[in-house]
Amino acid sequence: MITNEQRQHAKDLKSQFKIKEALDAFLELSKLDPNDMESFAEAGFCYILLGDIESALKSLTRADELAGGKDDIVTIYKQTMEIACGKEAAQPLKADPEDFMVTAQMLGSVQKYDQALRLIEYIAIHFPKNPWLDVPMNYLRVIMLLCQSGAVDIAEHMLQTMTEKIPQSWETFAATGAIKAGKGDIKDAKTDFNKALELGGAQSPEFLAYISQREIFAQI
Repeated sequence: MITNEQRQHAKDLKSQFKIKEALDAFLELSKLDPNDMESFAEAGFCYILLGDIESALKSLTRADELAGGKDDIVTIYKQTMEIACGKEAAQPLKADPEDFMVTAQMLGSVQKYDQALRLIEYIAIHFPKNPWLDVPMNYLRVIMLLCQSGAVDIAEHMLQTMTEKIPQSWETFAATGAIKAGKGDIKDAKTDFNKALELGGAQSPEFLAYISQREIFAQI
């Protein structure tokens, strides 16, 4: 039997970003109660953050089985990880473009670029008319991840469309900078990033995190 103290300890480790320790704790809970859906789900999330996508899918699949497919968050992560692993997602599909993007960004953060690109490709193929991509920030998120993953040529193609629709937006300047940075042109990238910040990008925590994590300004 799992006590409240044991479960809270595992959650505390995760909230403190001690992911490996949290994973070990959740795996121990799953041994104490092999039918505890939450332990398998949390272990799956930890595996994603550690870049072990096959183990993540295995844990999330078990959690989904234990939940009888009635926990939407678990099902959504399981479906996105199925696609990331090159498998067919179980139907009906509950995940939407934002779900795929969030998982792709998580995978990108642990350098699982091939798997992240699979999810981006899935968005493009299966949600071509979805209004999600009409949001400039979402367009930028995709371009930044493409550049991070080395797919700068695809990002450049997307930038052409973005430039036609919103040529003077901060998102377009940020996307231009991301592409230049992806090509190694850091100095020109900094110019575009500064323009993006002036036009409103300074209000975007995600954009600020992007340039901060890559130490763009420290490279000049």
